[in-house]
Amino acid sequence: MSMFGAAVTTTYLYAAGDDVPFATKIGGALTRSVALPGGVSVTLGATPSWQYPNLLGHMLVTGNGTNHGAMQLYDPYGQPLGMSAFAIGTVVANRAETTATSRAHTIG
Repeated sequence: MSMFGAAVTTTYLYAAGDDVPFATKIGGALTRSVALPGGVSVTLGATPSWQYPNLLGHMLVTGNGTNHGAMQLYDPYGQPLGMSAFAIGTVVANRAETTATSRAHTIG
């Protein structure tokens, strides 16, 4: 065994000559992402993940279909706002981190 662990195979599944995969298989886990009306998206797999956008299409809340995480807002430059005062530069805002799944800070 290497120091990086066992190798995992990722397979992208395509249909009808499309250039975007309809599902991904990583190891033995199959996942599928589906875009729904209103900009909502769901990733189906062992643990479903739902993403809910604001009116501009930026993802504000991610959940599992039953519960959702805390909403995080960002200023136009991608800095997180303190949720109690909606202010930049607070201790809470400075310690908050942006993540790959939280796209409320993206433009476009």
